[in-house]
Amino acid sequence: MRTAKSIPGRELLRLLEEHAMACEKYVKTLQPAWERMRILAANLRSDLRGAGFKNQNTSTSGIFGDILSTLGVTMDTDQTPDIGQGLCSDLAEQDLSKALEHFELQPARALKDFQRVETEVKDMLRVLHRLRAGWPDLISSVQHALSSRGQLKTKDLSQALKQSLQFRGKLPNIMHSAEALCDLLEDATDQVRHCEEERLRFKAMTKEILDGQSKALAARTVAVLWLRQLEKTGSSTSKSEPTRFDIEQASEALERNLEAAKDMEERLVNGISFVMRTEANHTVVQRVAKKLSTLRSRIRAATEAVTAGRVDLTAANRCSQASLTEAAAKALVELMAAFDAAAAHVDAGGGRGGSTHPEVRDPREQAPS
Repeated sequence: MRTAKSIPGRELLRLLEEHAMACEKYVKTLQPAWERMRILAANLRSDLRGAGFKNQNTSTSGIFGDILSTLGVTMDTDQTPDIGQGLCSDLAEQDLSKALEHFELQPARALKDFQRVETEVKDMLRVLHRLRAGWPDLISSVQHALSSRGQLKTKDLSQALKQSLQFRGKLPNIMHSAEALCDLLEDATDQVRHCEEERLRFKAMTKEILDGQSKALAARTVAVLWLRQLEKTGSSTSKSEPTRFDIEQASEALERNLEAAKDMEERLVNGISFVMRTEANHTVVQRVAKKLSTLRSRIRAATEAVTAGRVDLTAANRCSQASLTEAAAKALVELMAAFDAAAAHVDAGGGRGGSTHPEVRDPREQAPS
């Protein structure tokens, strides 16, 4: 166009029509790829939000795995997903922690890559739609110039053809990136869903084991492990907002201890009734009843604080969950201390406070002769 004195009009029209038809084919190729990428990324984000997934430790099951280990249950580790043959050669000289870190960051990496490819695809789609809208006017201008034997505006023609050639050159690379990204998004989604399934499996195993123990033992086990986990999180340099996993674990610990508190209150009431029925010395009855009533009041006050903390934590937004978690943990510690004080008097020593008055034994136990 820049050097020729004349341009074959029919050949130019054919060239423009071919480019216009090619743009239609490009739309049918690129638009479905973009839609697939967008849907897969939305599914991954939805699964991440729904599962409360956090990348810090996907190889374990949080407090549920800790409980099983504490109770002597061996966890099956053969179900760890394969990281891929291509990755294994690169990680052959690295330790297991780095390999797991690479694997755990896959969802975040997939979403980051999606943002990059999304920008490139949107730019190409804008160019493509601009070209599609411009071809009819260019073809009409060429036809008008041929019929009137006028001059062509070669600037618009050359710019459109140049953009079309550039688009054609970039298309194979962007399609390859989109295809690879779709595979990465699908793998990341499968990983998140696998982690959620594993977490639910460990949770079910934990519940089955704890339900087979006494309420007091189950409550103490869950509480101690949750408080230890909070201590580790608090001492970590990279603090993060609590996820749904953390809130669920906190609710499990608080709920089991509230159930144990009801049992302990019932034992204290029964203990008072037992002493009043069996003890003839009025002074002893008053002293024991006063002590057990004081312990019951302490447990009731701690129970109210734990109940309030559990309700606030469940209904809180993400900004206030961290502070409410600390408040709930303090209330739970106070309730556990009240348990220990009551057990020292109710359980005839129980290994906590030495011997106690025989009248304070659990009435369900055999009365001393």
